This record gives sequence, C-alpha cells and structure tokens, in this order.
Amino acid sequence: KAIKISPLSVTIPFLTLSPVFIILTAFFILGELPDKSGFIGIFLIAFGGYLLNIRATANGILGPVKAIGKERGSIFMIGVALIYSITSTLGKVSIQHSSPIFFGFFYPFVLTIILTIILGSKGILNQVVSTPKIFIGIGLFISIMVMSHFIALSMTDVAYMISVKRFNLIFSVIYGRFLFMEKHTGERLIGSLMMITGVISITLF
Repeated sequence: KAIKISPLSVTIPFLTLSPVFIILTAFFILGELPDKSGFIGIFLIAFGGYLLNIRATANGILGPVKAIGKERGSIFMIGVALIYSITSTLGKVSIQHSSPIFFGFFYPFVLTIILTIILGSKGILNQVVSTPKIFIGIGLFISIMVMSHFIALSMTDVAYMISVKRFNLIFSVIYGRFLFMEKHTGERLIGSLMMITGVISITLF
C-alpha cells in the first residue's frame, strides 16, 4: 500500500527505523542490547532517515518530520517498520526453537496459504493466475530472501542483522530515479549514505 500511493524513494527508506524499534522489542523479548557502537550506528541510520526530507528544513528544523505526515505512504511504511521489528524478533525466537531452514520454509508456506484465502475472497487471485510467470518469479525471489533472512538471524543479534539488511534502501532510491523518474533523489542518496555509515558503525566496530 505504501509504495503504491507514494514515491519509492520516500517510503522504502523508512524501513531503516526498524532497527530503532528493534532495540526495544529485542531487549524485552530476547534480552539483547546493542553495545555503544551499535547505538551510534542505529542513531546514524535514523538521522539518515531525517535527511531524506532535508529540503523541508526550509519550513523549520522539524520540517522533514512534518513532511512525513504529508506522505501517507511514509506513515504506512513507519507502521510496517514497527510491525517488522516485532515479527523479526519473534522470528529469532522461532528459529531458536527450531532451525533457520525449517522456519524459512514454514513461515512463507503458512503465509502463502493465508494470503491465498484472503486474495481469493477479494477476487485478486485472478490477476495472479492470468500472469503466472511474473508471480512465480516474484515468489521464487521472495523465498530465497526469506531463507537468507532467517539464516542471518541465527548468526547475530536481531538489531544488527536488520540494520545491515536495510542496505536495500539505497537501491530503492536508485530504482525510484531510473525506473519511475522520481525527483529529489540526490538529497535522498545523502540520507542513504548516512544510513550506510550507521551500518558500517554497527558491523565493523
């Protein structure tokens, strides 16, 4: 819904807030707490999100924050980041009681069944059937992503893994520029670079 109603370059980057939310969820659920460099990295990622709308500082220091409210897609994506922080943490609990391979297959399998029922009741499933190759390809890549996601979760703290995963935001800005001709991608790349600095702080120090 978020990427449907708003530009890709101002929605996907807000997923970088998930590491910030994960600090709380991982602490209460798993007892994980990032070290000092981890906190610095997570702060840089969040500040980079602020820079995505740096043009709005013409309306005051809170301009970029207020600009978020003008993009419904950004609000939706922040909600996604919050939900994602909870599901990622619970996902780690699940693989601790099973295995990355098992849960990597089980999770998308159950999700597919649930979504098939929901989409079928709304008549959307007909669109999937009419273009099977496209959706099979999408499903294949999503399956690979989910498997890699849970294997990574089993190897490190949730906050660190999700922070590194947020590297995808820079690709979202680039795709938005060249595939959808979105504007102001220069300043959004600056924000993306700030977020990458946060990732480096988390992974190298």
